[in-house]
Amino acid sequence: MKGPLSVSSFPAAGIDSQQCTAQLEVKIGSARKQKVDLTGSVLIKRSNPRVGTNARRVVDMEILSLDLSGTVAGLGSIRIAKTFDPNFPSRGMVQARSFRRDFPADSFFDLFLLWRTPQGVMLPERVLRVTGKVTALPSLDRYSAAKDTNVNLLFPTNNGTLNVGRITGFSLKLGAPLHEAPLLAGTDCLASTATMDVEFTDGSRETVLLAGSTTVARSDPSDLDADGKWELRTEIVAMELFGNSRTLFGPVTLTNNPAGNSVGGMRQRNNGVNFPADSFLDAFLLLQSSFGTIGLNNTAARLTAPDGVEQVIPSVTEPVAYLGAPTGFNIVDPFTNQPMARVVHLLLTLGAPQPCPTTLPTGRRAVNARGNFALEIARQHFPLTAVLRLTGPIVIERGPLADQDSDGRPDTPTEILSMDLTGTFDPNPQQAGDELTIRITQNAARRTLGQTEQRSAGRPFPADSFFDVFFDIQIDDAAGQRVAHLVNSAPMRVQNILFVPEARTPYASAWGASVNLVDAQTGQPAGTLFAVALTPTE
Repeated sequence: MKGPLSVSSFPAAGIDSQQCTAQLEVKIGSARKQKVDLTGSVLIKRSNPRVGTNARRVVDMEILSLDLSGTVAGLGSIRIAKTFDPNFPSRGMVQARSFRRDFPADSFFDLFLLWRTPQGVMLPERVLRVTGKVTALPSLDRYSAAKDTNVNLLFPTNNGTLNVGRITGFSLKLGAPLHEAPLLAGTDCLASTATMDVEFTDGSRETVLLAGSTTVARSDPSDLDADGKWELRTEIVAMELFGNSRTLFGPVTLTNNPAGNSVGGMRQRNNGVNFPADSFLDAFLLLQSSFGTIGLNNTAARLTAPDGVEQVIPSVTEPVAYLGAPTGFNIVDPFTNQPMARVVHLLLTLGAPQPCPTTLPTGRRAVNARGNFALEIARQHFPLTAVLRLTGPIVIERGPLADQDSDGRPDTPTEILSMDLTGTFDPNPQQAGDELTIRITQNAARRTLGQTEQRSAGRPFPADSFFDVFFDIQIDDAAGQRVAHLVNSAPMRVQNILFVPEARTPYASAWGASVNLVDAQTGQPAGTLFAVALTPTE
C-alpha cells in the first residue's frame, strides 16, 4: 500500500513573482553564434494540485508576465517578453515523479516569446519548450531548451517576413521572490460613494450624494503590451448607489448598465513595483428614479483614478477615487420622455471590502415599499387622471434555486403573496374636503407570479427579475364612500435588474406599456393604468 505524501508536497494555488536570469544562444544573419546573458523578472500562476492521467499529482502553470533584458551583437539592446496574444499563452506543468511524494518533479513551459529590438519586434517561428527538474514551489530551479534547439527568428515587414537568425539554445533560471505578487483573478464587493453633479435645461445645478456598493471583477495579472509592467483587467459587474435629489423626483439610484461592458484596468507605474498603479474604468451607467430609468450614457464614461491605486483592491485603508465627466449622460422626464437635465460630473469612490453574495436569495421576504401609479379613470365612473404615491408592506415568496429553462443560468420562481399600499390624493388642492383615500392590494383572485434569473452562470448578480401583477384598486372619498373599485384586465409586468440580493431599485413597467382597467363588479371598461413602479425602501 502506498504511504502518505511527504511534508514536502505541492502547495495550494497561488501566484509567484520572482527574479530570473536567462542565457540565450542565438545566431544573427551570417555572424557566429553568440551567448547572451539576460536578467529580469517573471510572474507565474499555479493551480491547485490535481491527479494526472498517470495517477501522479500535477500542478498546472502559466507564465503571466516575463521581462528579460540584454544586449545582442548585431541587434543592440533587446527585451524579451511573453507574447501578449491571448491565443498563445505560455503554459506548463509540474508533475511528480513518484506516487508517494511530490518532489522532485518534472516540469516544462511552452514559451511564446516576443523580442523588442531597436529595429522593431521579432518573433520566434514556433513555441520554445523548456524543461527542468523542480525541487520546490515556488521553484528556484533552471529550465533549459533541448540541445538540438533550432528555432528561426522572424522579422515581420510590409513586404513579408524576413528570417533574420535562429535561436539555438535557451535556459531560464528562476530566482528569489521580488515582492508581494498581485492577487489572482477574483471579484471584490466594495462599499462605495459617489458625488454626481447635475445640470438642468434652465441652467440650474444640483449635486447629488449617493452611497451603496460596487462589485468589481479583476483578471489575473498579465503584461499585454510586453513592456514589463503588470496589468489587471477590471470590470464593474454590479453597482447600487442610493441618494436623494430635490429635483429628480426624490430618491434616485445609480447602477451600472448591464447592456454595456463597464471595463477598465490597473497598471503598474514602474517595472517590478506593484503600487502606486494607474487605474481607470469605462463605465456604462443607469440612473433610476421611483418611476424607473430616467438616464443612461450610450458612450462609456471614462473614470480615472488621478492619484492612482495605493493598495490592491480590495483595500480597507486606501479608498480609490475615480473622477470623470460622463459622456452623453442625459436625464429625461419619466412622464414625457423629454430631456430635462444632464450629468456633467461624477466622482466614484471605492472603499472597504464587503462579503460578496454567492447565490440568488430564496425564501420569504417582507419589505416596506413605495408604489407609484400613473392612471386615468374613465369619466363615467369617477373622472381622475393622477399620479398616486402610496406606501405599505409587500410580502414576496422566492422559491428554491433551480434552472427551470435549462439555459445554464440559475433562477428562482417568485410570487407576491400580499401587498397593501395606501395613501391619499387631492384632485383639487384649491378646494378643501376633496381628498381621496387610495388602497391598492394584489388581486386575491389572480396570482402575481414572477421569476429571478442570473445573467451569468458563474455570477449571481446582476440578475433579471419580474412580476406579472394583478392589482386591486380601491378609492374612497372624504366621507368614506367607495367611488371606484378597479382591477387590471391583463397583468402589468414590472421588471428590474438586481445588483445586490435585497435590492432597493424600482420594479417598473416598461416605457409605453399600459393595461386596461375594468370595474371590479361589472367588468366594464373603466380606465387605463399607464405606469407602475414598486420600490423596496428597506
